[in-house]
Amino acid sequence: MIRRWAYIGLAIFVVGIVMLSVGLYGTLHGLHTVGPFTQRSAGEFVSPELNFTSQATVTILHPPSGMGLVAAANLSEVNASTFSTYAIPPATASGGTYGYLLNAGSYYVVYFGSTSPSGASVDYLYLSEVTGYGALTIVGLGLAVGGGIFGLIGVFKKPKRGTVPPPPGAFRPS
Repeated sequence: MIRRWAYIGLAIFVVGIVMLSVGLYGTLHGLHTVGPFTQRSAGEFVSPELNFTSQATVTILHPPSGMGLVAAANLSEVNASTFSTYAIPPATASGGTYGYLLNAGSYYVVYFGSTSPSGASVDYLYLSEVTGYGALTIVGLGLAVGGGIFGLIGVFKKPKRGTVPPPPGAFRPS
């Protein structure tokens, strides 16, 4: 019985690792990097247009001051003095990272500075990919951990000591 626990735990662990791997691969494979920036006018740099057919998450890592996201419809109105009016506020901003949750539509990442932005990384994922692959990753991680624990219990658990019942038909003194 104990050995059976170890085999069951190993099977659950392997299924969990496969699910975790597929989830991580899908998430990373669906990650799109934006670039390069082109100079639109003196001191204004613009990313290629981001056209989303469904909700998407955009992450800007290490954004320099003067960088942000603008709806494509407002790009012609944006300059250094009106940028703060038209910039879309990030949903999250911490540790040198801006995170956006955007609806379907067209957007640009705009930067105002003397040279093209370097050191900043702009990436996006469609929300459907994040949700599906994220769930697969979480379930896979849970199965891998649970299967590992279950298997280790099977390997290290000692069988109960006690009397073993006699086989059927054996002599039993009264």
